[in-house]
Amino acid sequence: MTYKILQNYSNEISRCIKCGACRAVCPTFKELLDESMVARGRISLAKAVIENRLELTSGFDNRISTCIDCKACVANCPNGVKVDDVILASKAQIAKNRGIGSIENFIAKQVVRRGWPMAYILKAVGMISKRIYEPLEPDSILSSLLPFIANKKKRFIPDLTESPFLSRYPEIITCERPKGRVAFFVGCAINFMDQRIGDAVIKVLKKNNIEIIIPKAQLCCGRPLLSLGDRDTTLYLAKKNAGIFSRLKVDAIVTACATCGLTIKGEYNKIAKDKSLENFSVRLIDINEFIVNNTDFKKGLNPLEKKVTYHDPCHLKRGQGIDKSPREILKAVSSDGFVEMKEADACCGFGGLFSFYHYSLSARIADKKAQNISDAKSDIIASACPGCLMHIRDALNRNEINIDAKHTIELLAESY
Repeated sequence: MTYKILQNYSNEISRCIKCGACRAVCPTFKELLDESMVARGRISLAKAVIENRLELTSGFDNRISTCIDCKACVANCPNGVKVDDVILASKAQIAKNRGIGSIENFIAKQVVRRGWPMAYILKAVGMISKRIYEPLEPDSILSSLLPFIANKKKRFIPDLTESPFLSRYPEIITCERPKGRVAFFVGCAINFMDQRIGDAVIKVLKKNNIEIIIPKAQLCCGRPLLSLGDRDTTLYLAKKNAGIFSRLKVDAIVTACATCGLTIKGEYNKIAKDKSLENFSVRLIDINEFIVNNTDFKKGLNPLEKKVTYHDPCHLKRGQGIDKSPREILKAVSSDGFVEMKEADACCGFGGLFSFYHYSLSARIADKKAQNISDAKSDIIASACPGCLMHIRDALNRNEINIDAKHTIELLAESY
């Protein structure tokens, strides 16, 4: 059998010299000590598939799906092997040969592509969570059958809002003496769950005299589907979003989600060479970078009397090379000081769908992050990714650590 998608990465796969440098930094290997759960092991399995020594078995699927895409192996590989690209290609090959699952396929085709049904589905999920999941005792028989239990603690489920963020603001937000204009790519996490981050983005931009366009027709960036190997739906969403944002006369397109930023800036061009996608990608900038580089954000600040530490999202630091601007903001907003915590750039264990399909493993990884946060002795743990913050809150709750977790832009907004 031929595996055309994976075969396109044969040269990349052959560059792995099996040195084992990835073992020291891989979060899943640290927990499981399984050679097949580390970069060189996964690379070897992909090579075996290409050479028809291994089929696309459930075992291969499991090894590939348990990669969090933290990119630590890529950053530490002496030969510069793009392991993350090989993993995404492996997922795409699995999806092409065996599909992504009937439920996932329905969600991709009937929900995510359309956009609007998502609000109704999440509203229903929120009602079920409040009426059935939350009242359950974590040590009950029924709870033991649920997937989101770790150390006899239920997973922290964020509030799923009644109405999407996109419905709460006008499409164009003006100011009296504008110094610039941006478009805001909201992303699903902010649109449906952590809307406080979106509110903070609006407040900070307005405070710095930046006009904002929030296209209401924007869709998911496609990352969840890409992580399932569904390149077709991801490409559909990419082209839809590119068509919406490319028409806008703005100085930049900002996002407050590290994963959305990485997907648009770094992944779209890997699944299709399209000029419209390229124009969309190059105009996108992380909100931290935009604020630090394009505004006088320190003017008018009333720093918070709290100590703050910071978690580097994998998709921001290693994915986009951004780690200084969030820290510059946090140092400005904290009068009691910024505290650098141990292993700030270690993965928190979220990984998007990884934490849903492999919650027990993701919780073990997150527990280490929670301990490092506690050891930093700060009042607030900040990050620049809604997904990381959701997972960190879960870990803090599970470990009974009473520390606030907030987005960098939330803290900046609170300081004005």
